[in-house]
Amino acid sequence: MKILIVGHACAPDLGSEPGFTWNWAWQMSRIHQVWVIAHPEYKARVDNYLASHPNDRVRFIWVVPKSRFDYWTPGSNQEKGIRLHYWFWVREAYEQAALLYEQVHFDLVHHVSWSTIAIPPPFWKLPVPAVWGPLGGGQSFPPAFISHLRTHRIKEFLRSLNLLLLPFSPTLRRTLASTHTVLATNLETRNLLERAGASRVGLFLDCGVDGHLTPPSPRTPGQQLTLLWAGRLEPQKGLAIALRAMAVTKNRESRLLVAGSGTEQVKMQALARSLGLTNRVEFLGRVPRETMEAHFQNCDALVFTSLRDSFGSVVLEAMSYGLPVIALNHQGVGAFVPDDASIKVPVNSPEQVITDLANAFDVLASNPQLQRTMSRAALAFAENQTWRRRAETMNELYAETMKGTPADVVPANQPARTFDTVADDAAGKNESSSMRAR
Repeated sequence: MKILIVGHACAPDLGSEPGFTWNWAWQMSRIHQVWVIAHPEYKARVDNYLASHPNDRVRFIWVVPKSRFDYWTPGSNQEKGIRLHYWFWVREAYEQAALLYEQVHFDLVHHVSWSTIAIPPPFWKLPVPAVWGPLGGGQSFPPAFISHLRTHRIKEFLRSLNLLLLPFSPTLRRTLASTHTVLATNLETRNLLERAGASRVGLFLDCGVDGHLTPPSPRTPGQQLTLLWAGRLEPQKGLAIALRAMAVTKNRESRLLVAGSGTEQVKMQALARSLGLTNRVEFLGRVPRETMEAHFQNCDALVFTSLRDSFGSVVLEAMSYGLPVIALNHQGVGAFVPDDASIKVPVNSPEQVITDLANAFDVLASNPQLQRTMSRAALAFAENQTWRRRAETMNELYAETMKGTPADVVPANQPARTFDTVADDAAGKNESSSMRAR
């Protein structure tokens, strides 16, 4: 088929939105002829890659908004004006898509980025079936944790208010009614879309791994447990929760590596000092991709404490190195990460989460066999989430879309195994490493 993929940012060897658009386009070009509409922020990177990896099955159309009110500066690492810019951009992208259709008569259009429900795209107006997603944005900040936001409380309140009103948006409802296939990255987003009138929404991850799976080095009894936290140091990422959990662990030999930078870095370093964690927590700052690979290989588990996140591509990347995941049991991680590869703690109150996280750290520190069992399960999950396999699954959805068949909902995981369940197993007579479902 002839496929049009629309994504604002597009670049090889990058994560998040640029990587999502690139990987969908590159992998689908193995099967179809692909055209990509994107913003030229990363055009030089794409051109350099294509110079060494020629591919006549994918072509790029670079679109820049023409509005004089667009004041966003590409490459500045600043988000000032980015939402208004995107609103202008997606409308210019639609105009280019309409012109392209007159030239090549593509068979299907797939909007992949931005992967948010906040600005519904207009590509359903084209005379071909439309796919939208995987998208997130329907998840909200847990009210009990609002104190973690400090100066961001008003912004988060306005966002939560918008989520309450969004299902009544005529633009969103019209988009959902006219889009053939809609995909969501978490249950919260799916539920919001269904409240807005979507008849059926598939659950589908927006990220993948490159296929190079790397088993970790086995940890022997008595060896120090090294945990990894990776992400932007911002309030919604919840690093403070992980630090407070480290401070109350029974196993005082466990260590935590923090990879990332952001507005909260100085505050988080001060918090670690005040908790007496100077010798147990190491702040690595922003880590290059090559160095991150070494940390994935040398750590024993990933700690993921995001209080609001569609999924978190770092989770899947860590699992491709065999790292079990210790996370909050909500949003994308709660829906997709398999129970036998993770310990997920309920999200009821800060005190409960901190206690459960600390207990989870202690369980892994005292039971290397459990950690190895979970590691194998993490690798098995990641093996089915390579970009090539995800493209094959998406191709099946394309075929169903062309037939007019609603996309099958990808089932979410069964109820999570929480700390209590894992602790019971670890304390069994024969130190069994299996985890029972609650």
